[in-house]
Amino acid sequence: MTRAQEERALLLAACDCATRRVVVKRPVGAEPLGLSCEIAAYTHNGKDDEEDYDHDDVRKPSYDIRGSVNRFDVYIIS
Repeated sequence: MTRAQEERALLLAACDCATRRVVVKRPVGAEPLGLSCEIAAYTHNGKDDEEDYDHDDVRKPSYDIRGSVNRFDVYIIS
């Protein structure tokens, strides 16, 4: 499992457990968790296997709070 896949799995687990919101601290220039280009074309057992990848289960942050170095991505759970 790649780092991007692990981050995606962690975000999905946090969203499943949360009752109101999930807040993720990221560097200002980083992509939101789960939206990395590496995930969009991941391989499974050495073959392209995009049919196993569900693009709809990864959400974009509801909003973010930006500082000079860090950004907090907020995912509202509805």
